[in-house]
Amino acid sequence: MQGLAIFALALIGCGPNVVVHGGGDGTPMDGGDRDWSSLEDVSMMSCVAVGWEDWGANLTNCKLKLWFAVETSPPDREEEEEDETNPWGWPLEMGVVALYVDFNVFWDDEDDEEDEEDEEDEPGEPGEGQGGGGGGGGGNASIHLDAGPQLELATEYGLLPLTYAAAGTGGYEYQYWDCGPETFPFGEEMDLSVPGGSEGLAVGAFSVESALAFGPALRWVTPEAGTAVDPTAPLDLAWTFDGPSVDVEGAYSGAQLEILAEKDGEPLARVAARPEDGLNGITIPAEMVEVLFDDPDAEVHLRLSINHDGPKFELPWGRNSSVRLSMSMNGALTPLR
Repeated sequence: MQGLAIFALALIGCGPNVVVHGGGDGTPMDGGDRDWSSLEDVSMMSCVAVGWEDWGANLTNCKLKLWFAVETSPPDREEEEEDETNPWGWPLEMGVVALYVDFNVFWDDEDDEEDEEDEEDEPGEPGEGQGGGGGGGGGNASIHLDAGPQLELATEYGLLPLTYAAAGTGGYEYQYWDCGPETFPFGEEMDLSVPGGSEGLAVGAFSVESALAFGPALRWVTPEAGTAVDPTAPLDLAWTFDGPSVDVEGAYSGAQLEILAEKDGEPLARVAARPEDGLNGITIPAEMVEVLFDDPDAEVHLRLSINHDGPKFELPWGRNSSVRLSMSMNGALTPLR
């Protein structure tokens, strides 16, 4: 299935807390002509994503990363607006369910080949500033800043270390390497501690209480895994949230649901839905279900993605921010014969 990449980016501007180091010995020097008081110079970015296959039976994606970046060039292109007629887009209005069956205009193998070539780029060395900030900034070039050897998230149950990771972005990134179904901090509120860096451009030391908070894990309700569905009747879909009974701030938002029928790797029909915020379910009309299961040899897959927007918190330099958790659930739909 042509899945959508699920990731979250939280942009935080700063300035006064950035220190410039030089000479290779960690000796601070002034920032030259750059105006470090500008709140637009530095951003803290995050990528927090969890994904399950087989209706939640297998966790196949778990990522918790933070990093700091300075933009060095403006966006190379304007962001494209969502198009309600584009089968790879989403309905613009909440609560809308849309069916797409004509993929010929939108299926471009050359675009896929270009994407694969981009993914094969060699990772850069820390501080080189290659890449676009891990997917943020609309194609901006950026330099990732040193924030110390390890960031820490303090939870009620202990510390979560985020240690240095050399990624293809060509800079400093900090990742929670023990991310998994039993270790991800679902339903927890966390304090952020940044020790501060000493190499090249560096972020100074700071800490923020209750900076991050993730809600409980996503859990699928109906249809149950392995249950065949009636291809001629409306399809009721429902999900809920499970996990530790810890009260955290924030809210669930931005649910997107996709059902794709494909044969030999080619898309035949797609249903895209945007459930209302706060409603953990949606019904697919019978006429759309019939189109999805029109070809008996087609494979039909469902994918639900939903965000949990954490609380806003204030950094030492006065900027408000929040970190978003993105969750996804995949499963196969089998018709009742």
